Amino acid sequence: MRNPYQRSGKLWVKLAIGSAILFGVLLALGGWAWHAFTGPLYEPGQVRAAKHLDAPLEPPPTADEQDGFWQVTPDVRLRYQAVGAGPAVLVVHGGPGFPPGRPWRGLEPLAAERRVFFYDQRGCGGSTQPFSPNASDGTYANMVRLDQELGIAAQIADIERIRRTLDVERLELVGHSYGALLATLYAVEFPAHVGRLVLVAPADLLRLPATDDLFNVIERRLAPELRASYGTFREEYFDFSRLFERSERELELLQLRFFDYYSAASDRRRTLPPPNRFKPDELDPVGGWMAFANYLSMGRHHDWTDALDRVTAPTLVIHGTQDLQSRRVAEHYAGAIPGAVLETIDSGHMPFETRPEAFGALLARFLLDREQLGDG
Repeated sequence: MRNPYQRSGKLWVKLAIGSAILFGVLLALGGWAWHAFTGPLYEPGQVRAAKHLDAPLEPPPTADEQDGFWQVTPDVRLRYQAVGAGPAVLVVHGGPGFPPGRPWRGLEPLAAERRVFFYDQRGCGGSTQPFSPNASDGTYANMVRLDQELGIAAQIADIERIRRTLDVERLELVGHSYGALLATLYAVEFPAHVGRLVLVAPADLLRLPATDDLFNVIERRLAPELRASYGTFREEYFDFSRLFERSERELELLQLRFFDYYSAASDRRRTLPPPNRFKPDELDPVGGWMAFANYLSMGRHHDWTDALDRVTAPTLVIHGTQDLQSRRVAEHYAGAIPGAVLETIDSGHMPFETRPEAFGALLARFLLDREQLGDG
């Protein structure tokens, strides 16, 4: 498999768009048939209490930063890239399971005064993929282990381990899409360790069932000739009765296929490429098991809105006016976090790709505390 950092940026831009839509998978969780399982396996506060973690929060001794990896647990390494110099800014990518592959465009103003880190979350990209199902375990035992190794608590714990590895008292956090949810929950768990918080197009997952069902939005926007195949795809994707019979590669291909439908819904002139068009040696390691672990962490219903009043960091929420996700999702986050401000930008779900200069300037203004922001 090719190293994702040796690929051209084009495919990664394309794959990153998938982080704009994969959170929509969770909007259809009502179709899950996990029998007795309905509630979330994650609850805010459990990471700080070190509950249901695969390793302690204190990371082991790590290799030199130039190695490009953080050893966050004895068994898990996270690959990262960094640009700039100065205090640390950590970018938490979306998906779940779609690492950026390369630093965002338009960061020159920020990188002049900050060192901006982009890392692959555990279970995707160049980071460790620790999970494999055990046929001797029952379905529920595999679910619990998958959640423990790759789910929300594991991802939040890794952010805390990164902070300790960087040896900083407060991190400046930037989360995109699903990564914005993770960054928010980290700020809920460790409010004293967040200096500033930026949420870019945050996923509509603070509560489930969600208000806006992105799956239905996509169906309505698809060309009529694509709707039948989309329905068939949804049935295959949500066939959780055979989840633990699938391989990492099969789950990756399902993730990429979903991206195809989102792209077609975003631009009605587009038609779908052939299914599973990527050959095994061409497929970059998007998260397969990792994505489903995070779905399990959320369950079929939860509401974490009230927990956001624990966030104490100055917070900026950014919404793209052309995003398929509605502005009211950004307003939900901004309204739940004390003192948060909301800014809009004329872009889709990925302003760092479609409007890099404007996005980079907005990010720098907030993180460098240059002027007051907020359009309400």
